Amino acid sequence: MLQILHITYMRFCLNLPPGRRGDILTALPMHASSPGGVVRFFQTSYFRSAGYLLSAVLLACSAAHAEQAVCHTTYGGETKMLVAQPVTSPYAVSSIQVGSYFRFRVVFQNTPADLASIKVYTYADHDDGAVLIHQATYPYPPPKHRNGRNAPYGFSGLQFVYETLRDGELQYWCEMKPTTKGRAR
Repeated sequence: MLQILHITYMRFCLNLPPGRRGDILTALPMHASSPGGVVRFFQTSYFRSAGYLLSAVLLACSAAHAEQAVCHTTYGGETKMLVAQPVTSPYAVSSIQVGSYFRFRVVFQNTPADLASIKVYTYADHDDGAVLIHQATYPYPPPKHRNGRNAPYGFSGLQFVYETLRDGELQYWCEMKPTTKGRAR
């Protein structure tokens, strides 16, 4: 029984993007596919202990994939970090002021799988409003570096963005980090 749960964990948690973890219900018998059926399925005497183990495996699976996008911006010799948590809608994410000439926005969307991406927007903060001067889209999950270690400048590489009206330069790079529980940033 433990071997079956281990295979379930490996197959459904590690090989699927985090947004697709709900697919694990497809491994249950047909009568368990309804919400009440899942509970009844695991309340039988044979599967009761397996249900507890499977719940623990699913909890570990979701915790293993909890991550955030962290972008490091450098402007005028000052480096700041912007932490982006996954969002369901990109429209609620606002930009932050970086120095006096730039605004920076990171949208990390990990579900649904076909929309999963990390998007970085840089705006020039002009007197008459913000103007988009740079936009980059990175796949989620980001591809692994070929040597198995983290790339020197994360998944984005080191990027340079220029604002020509006031001759400003912004540098940024982004990486994925595990979500830190209990710490607000």
